[in-house]
Amino acid sequence: MTYLRNISGSTDQNSFTGAIKVDDPMLSSDYSTEFWGILGMTNEQVCKFILDDNVIVNEKISLHPIVIINQIKQIVKEKNIPN
Repeated sequence: MTYLRNISGSTDQNSFTGAIKVDDPMLSSDYSTEFWGILGMTNEQVCKFILDDNVIVNEKISLHPIVIINQIKQIVKEKNIPN
């Protein structure tokens, strides 16, 4: 799935790109629960997910756009993890 955006002349990277509907395919596909479930993982779980090919995402979060964006906002506030 690809979303195109015409940004010619725009310098605002945070400008409005359109509303995401609750029934949008990226929230209602067969893989959406596993895809967005990564947002519900702890830092340790994410590191293991990245390093181990066999880790399956079992975390479940609500597939509502507002819940997802709030989870992303929380992650952005996280401190860097020491290597």
